[in-house]
Amino acid sequence: MSSPLNRDALVAHMASACRPRSTFLVGVELERHLLHQTTALPMPYAGEDGVAALLERLAARGGWDRVHEGAALIALARGRATVTLEPGNQLELSGTPSRTMSEVAAEAADFAVEVDEALQGSAYQQSAIGYTPWAEVDAIDWVPKGRYAVMREHLAQTGPLAHAMMKGTCAVQANYDFSDEADCAAKVQLATRLAPLTTAMFAHSPFVHGAPAGFMSYRGHVWTKTDPLRTGMPEAGEQFTFERWVDWLLDMPMMFNKGSDGQWRAAGGRTFRSWMSDREPPTWRDWELHLTSVFPEVRVKRTIEVRGADSVPMPLAMAFAALWRALFYSPRIADVAADLAARFVRHGERDERFNEATRNGLRGVVGGRMLAAWAEDLLDGVEAGLDAEERRWIQPLSRQVETGESPARALLRAYRHRPGPAAVLASSGLDVDASRVPLLEAPASGPMRQGLKGARAIDRLTVLAESVLPQLTGERWLPASRALRDLLSQLGPSLDIGLSGGLPMDNWMRVRNGLMPVDQMLDAIAAGDAGDEATPLRLQAACEAASATLVGATTPVVANRR
Repeated sequence: MSSPLNRDALVAHMASACRPRSTFLVGVELERHLLHQTTALPMPYAGEDGVAALLERLAARGGWDRVHEGAALIALARGRATVTLEPGNQLELSGTPSRTMSEVAAEAADFAVEVDEALQGSAYQQSAIGYTPWAEVDAIDWVPKGRYAVMREHLAQTGPLAHAMMKGTCAVQANYDFSDEADCAAKVQLATRLAPLTTAMFAHSPFVHGAPAGFMSYRGHVWTKTDPLRTGMPEAGEQFTFERWVDWLLDMPMMFNKGSDGQWRAAGGRTFRSWMSDREPPTWRDWELHLTSVFPEVRVKRTIEVRGADSVPMPLAMAFAALWRALFYSPRIADVAADLAARFVRHGERDERFNEATRNGLRGVVGGRMLAAWAEDLLDGVEAGLDAEERRWIQPLSRQVETGESPARALLRAYRHRPGPAAVLASSGLDVDASRVPLLEAPASGPMRQGLKGARAIDRLTVLAESVLPQLTGERWLPASRALRDLLSQLGPSLDIGLSGGLPMDNWMRVRNGLMPVDQMLDAIAAGDAGDEATPLRLQAACEAASATLVGATTPVVANRR
């Protein structure tokens, strides 16, 4: 670009990224940890079992071009796809922008197989999890990139968990096109408003330092403690125009710049707007670099980047990309989603909604409803507007949301059943084969559709009955949890009575209406008897009695769908 660098030129540059709807593409960025199969500690940069050696093997086998910074191998390139390293040696594939989800998924799956083959004989594996589950951040190697050296100094002054973000987090991101300023604004606003819901649906980072973190998405929480100026959900996204976005970027304190000699230098917090008034003003290359130094939940460069998902197994990662493809590229679906988003943001403040999502995932509550219920409404609107080919890519997410739990809950269950790295590693694989061609079930409609929606609550209760009671009190509760599971599998969607085994009517109704987490319901059943050896028998008897009372009085739409 030869035009002078000023505000008007920057706004015009954004407008030049508009493209016809017929040419819209989707590009996916998939990050994953490389963790030791015994200790779950991250792969170092150097050494025979290091990530630099892994990149060399990938380049030799797969025809990737090597990218060096000085003597350090830091990236690979092949066509329009790139492989890069995050600061703590996390591996990222930035895939080729494609027209269809089948193309996106095929490239992602093929690369995952490439990495698996290059890891053969190594002590490390690929893991899809949003935050490194076992390592102390200070013990993780830094990738030898000049950019990261400057970033870590700058961000150390802006947030207490900035280094945890750099070295510990992994995410899924996807990029989408826009046709004009209004189209871009609608998409950015929608993704900004639904950011907490995205975080909850894909929350998959419940550990820190080898123990439960108290968050379903610790990755999402870490970002709130990184740099409040360049992260989160800025007003420039909620009230988007090209001019507002450019102004937000111009007034953002800069972290770094890169000289003509290739050396990275700290910018000292100076703004880009200030730099443009210098005798030696910045170049277009400097502006493009500055665009990469802001990290809101939705970021606009030449495309719209949606950033709110933890690293998840491949079927869910593809569902993330397919979800936003549907929300952005189908006007009818976008209108329905915009209405839901407008209702969603009426409840509480932005940070409150996001914090509820990071801490509680789909069990979080916004506006008196569980986030799972909001997600169900969103997916109902999406699936209704898709054909069979498109809908199959959403299926893994629909199944996840139907459980009422974020995927992080499965990791926690595995850990509580067998504490230690092995269970977490076994539960955080990429699941590559299942991502290639998702199964497609016949779509439900009419009364059956409503029946399945009611049955989702049964699924949630059943899952938790199998897991929460044993977690709370040990194996002696297993018979009681089974009895409760059998009872809950019989509950119909319109049941309006309380459980006689100690759960008051008002508590049961609060659970049904999404106002009480189900683990609190289970606590209420056994309230006051946690240490009593007879409690399991009492609970079992109460469940059996309630079950006997309900048999014949309730006709379940789906009987124990699990």
